[in-house]
Amino acid sequence: MTDESGLIMDANNELHIMRLMVRSLKRWPVILGIGLLGALAGYIFSLLRPPLYQAEVVLGININYGVTEPLELVVEDRALNRVAAIIESDSTLVRVLSQLPEPLWLERGWSEPADLRKSLRLDRRLAEWELVAIDQDPEVAAIMSQAWAEAVLFVLDEASEHAWRAVALMGENPFLVACVKVPAPEGSLDPFIWDCAIEPVDLDPNALAGALRTELALSHGLLPNISYEVLRDVNVPSKPVVWARGPLILSGAFAGLIVAFWLTVTRDGKLDVPIDNG
Repeated sequence: MTDESGLIMDANNELHIMRLMVRSLKRWPVILGIGLLGALAGYIFSLLRPPLYQAEVVLGININYGVTEPLELVVEDRALNRVAAIIESDSTLVRVLSQLPEPLWLERGWSEPADLRKSLRLDRRLAEWELVAIDQDPEVAAIMSQAWAEAVLFVLDEASEHAWRAVALMGENPFLVACVKVPAPEGSLDPFIWDCAIEPVDLDPNALAGALRTELALSHGLLPNISYEVLRDVNVPSKPVVWARGPLILSGAFAGLIVAFWLTVTRDGKLDVPIDNG
């Protein structure tokens, strides 16, 4: 009896699914119409939102292989990721805040880097990096992008200078190694061997190590062979961005289809699904 009851319930469920499919196919104009209404609602909502303007400064950032040997891809990625971390760091954004007009960041409520970071975005496209600023005022967006670019160039200049100083310190050997050929001991296969002596020169190795650590810290991990320049200056945007309109329209259409399907599979306000008492 249990097996027969199960077969009967499976057959009922299959019939129910078939009824839902037939009902949905018969009411496809209603489902399509409600979906279009949802898409229209999303479009209208996107029009009612305050317009946003996007301004950007384009920097050319790459590894200068004229002064270094080719690097492995993983090393190159880590070096460029370090540059991106410096560009988006709190110390850089603090400098951006200091360069913006005081009435502007007071009006916007920008008191710390986290507040400013919500309106900035770094877009990396191969060797072209866009410093993007977004605001409801096109002139403010241009001012923010320009201030960010100036702060980035200043920070990279300082970090690069300290990186080159660290390289110079690494080239200073605090010890002099002198090697001479001497007769080899009896039983050796070679008639001569090298006898090397380490003689300290007039340089404090502890002072050199401290200076090297300081320069490495001030370089923020930037490689000295990183090249950077401004490829395109900022322009005040004339049209608002519409990159958020598509997702809103799709979301409205999807919500409309869900509502339409729910209305299709229900009857008198109740879900038309068989109840399993078994």
